[in-house]
Amino acid sequence: MPKEDELRRAEAKSESGHSSAEGLGSPDIWQQGRDAAKKALTALDDALRPLGDVLRAHDQDVLKGPGWAKVSLDKEGPPVHKLLAAKPVDSYNCKYYVKACIEGRLPPGDGRHEEIDANYLNAHGYKQLVKGRFEAGDVVLVVNKSGLSPSVYAHAAFVESVLPGSGNIKTLVQKPDAVHPVMRSDLTAFASAYGVTGSQDGKSNFLIVFRKSK
Repeated sequence: MPKEDELRRAEAKSESGHSSAEGLGSPDIWQQGRDAAKKALTALDDALRPLGDVLRAHDQDVLKGPGWAKVSLDKEGPPVHKLLAAKPVDSYNCKYYVKACIEGRLPPGDGRHEEIDANYLNAHGYKQLVKGRFEAGDVVLVVNKSGLSPSVYAHAAFVESVLPGSGNIKTLVQKPDAVHPVMRSDLTAFASAYGVTGSQDGKSNFLIVFRKSK
């Protein structure tokens, strides 16, 4: 038979376990749990609120306003448009789009972080236009002076059409940003969206133009 001290130890252990079980069911413990859950849900709601603001702002963005229209990649433009139509909208940027149209293929690599510069354009037969009338097919780069992006060139696009009399830009085609599809714009809408002015004062964004050599 067990010794008396062993029986006392067994009894004490049993009472201790019973007390612990009672503690788990006490009102204080449950209230603390509810308070912690409420705090966590509040923090989650606070964290998600800015995302909701961004999504709501997206519904009112300038690219849904006057001067902007979606391009039907499967119905218009060069053959490479059909290849681009199969790509997710958020998988490539404006410079990838320009390169795809110049090369007639989907360039390799991460299209979201593609860059473009004068060296690339020169290597593909494009020369910078110092002066003169615009022509359809010209490549325009937005020189970044206002901190619109971390890149030297904040944006790249094609001139789609020009005004018959003046030779000024009528419409441009581009991939506007990471979340919008390929779109066309008039020059006023384009200049407003990318902060472009005619000034080269060192502070304002401005355009430089490249044309395919004939």
